[in-house]
Amino acid sequence: MLPMPCPANSSVTSIVDVDIGVIHRGDSGAECVRLSFRRGFTLPYMEETAPNPIPGHLTSLIHHFIDLRDGTHGGAVIRTDKEAHFAHAVELLAPIARQALAEMNTYLLLDSGTLDETGLTRSEDGSLAAIWQLSWPEQAAAGVSPITLIAYYGIGFHHPHLRGATVRDWPLNVFSDTDAHDQLPILRAIATADLHNLVFQADYHIVPAVTRPPGIRLRSPIQR
Repeated sequence: MLPMPCPANSSVTSIVDVDIGVIHRGDSGAECVRLSFRRGFTLPYMEETAPNPIPGHLTSLIHHFIDLRDGTHGGAVIRTDKEAHFAHAVELLAPIARQALAEMNTYLLLDSGTLDETGLTRSEDGSLAAIWQLSWPEQAAAGVSPITLIAYYGIGFHHPHLRGATVRDWPLNVFSDTDAHDQLPILRAIATADLHNLVFQADYHIVPAVTRPPGIRLRSPIQR
């Protein structure tokens, strides 16, 4: 349950900076939160140990909108500094992306999938991207795309995004391990939407968990 907004006359005995506004602990011991979005206000990136009552996907979204307002990303203004943030985000995000795809492989592909990842790459136009793809025999035979997770920073963009092979776009604001772990539900949603759309492009026969007898698995664990 989210803390209630602070009464205007509440007595504050401690203040802890978090991603959005500040948390106050009043005389009653109950926590309340005050949000502050004044122009020029920069959201502090919270310490790993700081409490944060706001769900991670919402803090990421608000960071993203403030990037648009201020033309910054992670406090950076120039492209090279923003790219450094993105490169670090890719490193932090990689094990989370692998986890999301490994879950799909275990339960839906029955361990028949192959995971490929590109690492950080730069395209000819200067854009940056990192791609994680989960392919499997039925998908390849149907001629549809693998399940795909993409972190990318387009050359004309203020900040980076997440997308899949068939769905786009989600905010990408990752600056710590906590931020990266907060993306797991998002990456699961992207992978789920991708497979759903790929079934529409082909049919349900591309999903081994639906077509194979229980207990039949081609490989284990996930192959690279």
